[in-house]
Amino acid sequence: MRTLRSGEARRDNYLRRNTLETDRYPHAVSVPTEVRGLPVPLPQTGTVSFDLVGYLTIRDATRRVIWEANVTINDGVLSVQARMVFRFAGIGLRVFRLSVVLSVEATIRLETDLLLRRGS
Repeated sequence: MRTLRSGEARRDNYLRRNTLETDRYPHAVSVPTEVRGLPVPLPQTGTVSFDLVGYLTIRDATRRVIWEANVTINDGVLSVQARMVFRFAGIGLRVFRLSVVLSVEATIRLETDLLLRRGS
């Protein structure tokens, strides 16, 4: 959570210090429990969309979430892009607004990229 970026440094710093308290809660933890729509076996090449269902913990709040994901397979390398959108209130956080200059929307968009290669 300490590397959170929204494109506005002042907003990011406020979020880290006050809303997310990243000194006390430095990590968000995602625990997948189910994969939906991923074919087995995977194709040798191409892109496949699937959902990754599980739990996300931010600060001391854990919620069930669904990541929308795409995996692109090329020469044995899997490139996964996953994203989810949820509301601040859904994880027990309040939306903040500091004057006209600094504010956030009521929703959070998380994105992650993974690169997977077969070990030797």
